[in-house]
Amino acid sequence: NTVQRAFTRLVEDGFVDAIARQGTFVSATPPHLSNYALLIYSKRQPGALRNLFWSTLDRVARELSETGTRQVAIRTSIAPEFHSDEYEALLADIRARRLAGLIFCFDPGLAVGTPLLDTADLPAVSLLGSQAAPAMPRVALDGQQFWHLAFKHLAERGRRRIAVIGGPGRHDGIVRHIIDTAGEHSVTIDEAW
Repeated sequence: NTVQRAFTRLVEDGFVDAIARQGTFVSATPPHLSNYALLIYSKRQPGALRNLFWSTLDRVARELSETGTRQVAIRTSIAPEFHSDEYEALLADIRARRLAGLIFCFDPGLAVGTPLLDTADLPAVSLLGSQAAPAMPRVALDGQQFWHLAFKHLAERGRRRIAVIGGPGRHDGIVRHIIDTAGEHSVTIDEAW
């Protein structure tokens, strides 16, 4: 009974696969090597992601999970000071070593002093936020490369006159860079556009 309970637990956690009439085998994709949690800071209960950024992350996470050996689970009610059921389930996964890593979609500084950052050997990366957790790598948009690739793409499709829509508070240096980069690809942007 003890051995059966241990195997049942390993199957439930995803470390082994039980195949009827063949036996029990170590999983080809054990959770500690293939399961990732994409963390979204929120004090609300889980619900639909309501903007394009979060919806895009959700879509890409689902595509990765469907097409590869990695599973990406979006955890939408993660706020260390608000112990939601989803946060507690995340902590249980961390304690049971069922995660290969954490992807922070919020400032990891909000998680300093919690098991989210204090668990040894659990890799983490930040998509947003400050450098409050200095040991954590941060993935950020390379703005200059973005503009080069965008204008190259448009020029290859025969577009020559482009208008750029931006949010308030843009600096003149950024506008000048955008106009100059467009010119390198024979694309025209009038500053008034």
